[in-house]
Amino acid sequence: MVEHLSMDIFQAEIEDFERSVLEMKDISTVCTASDWQLAAHAQLHEPREPRIYRQGSTWLLWCMGSIHRFRRVLQPFEMSWAFGCPLVGGTLEERLQLSLEVLIQERPSWEMAIFSGLPEDSEEALWLERTLGARFMCESFEGCHCDQALLHDGLDAWLSRRSRNFRVGLKKSERAAQEQDIQFEWIDGICDGAAVLDRVFRIEERSWKGETGNSIYRSNSYRSFYSDLCRRLGRRGLLRVMFAQHEGKDVAYAYGGILGTVYRGFQISYNDKFSSIGLGNLIQWKQLQKLAEEGITLYDLGMEMGYKKRWADRLQRFQTLVFTRL
Repeated sequence: MVEHLSMDIFQAEIEDFERSVLEMKDISTVCTASDWQLAAHAQLHEPREPRIYRQGSTWLLWCMGSIHRFRRVLQPFEMSWAFGCPLVGGTLEERLQLSLEVLIQERPSWEMAIFSGLPEDSEEALWLERTLGARFMCESFEGCHCDQALLHDGLDAWLSRRSRNFRVGLKKSERAAQEQDIQFEWIDGICDGAAVLDRVFRIEERSWKGETGNSIYRSNSYRSFYSDLCRRLGRRGLLRVMFAQHEGKDVAYAYGGILGTVYRGFQISYNDKFSSIGLGNLIQWKQLQKLAEEGITLYDLGMEMGYKKRWADRLQRFQTLVFTRL
């Protein structure tokens, strides 16, 4: 039987939901988990009605709201990048059954239904497209792909896959940082996420992004989203932050969140005064060392970008399926 859960019940059973998230292969784990989804729902979108379904250990996390001319859209909680996958847990057959039952059960009330964050050309996507596509009109769209570093075989193995110039550059940056007496502070465990973001915002003001008006935090909604996200992660001990300091002042940051053995980087930046020593690369390298010590096996660098290729071992490709009623 399909259960339709309230937000209160969902929040009381988040641990069960996230166990189901961890069962999934090749999805964006941290962005599918509750903290990212709930922060996005609260901060990035107009008010929408949660529609949370469960059948056994299988979950379908949607909400109902408008998108452009469509007034009644079953959509993921986070639609700004559509990284997360709303359908998790159970077997492939159980996920397909839940999807089909919900769409048929809710058919009078929806015009469009969106499945985001599906591994591109995966068995999951093909099954949904073929089976649901027999009843509803289906369109497939390219998702936001993510660069990822593989740490399952250890940090030395990861470093051996980098170019010689890359490794030499890191050593030069380490020497230059030592000469300028730059110190590093690592934050993990339960912490005050709001206080962390206050420090981040102050560093950002002196970064090239802040000084040129290109900072993501210029947007009030994104600023609120990351603040909310870090508060949630900090309370649960899932926030990971590296700060660099010079003469007692913060000059660089890199932060993200974990779930299981997966780390997802959110943002990284530094005071432009220290660009000549490669502080951006160095703080990421320091962070990577700490994550490896913790047993992280996958470092998700986030949305595909050219500068991330030096760090990445693979590109995880995603797609979004959109169904409309015939």
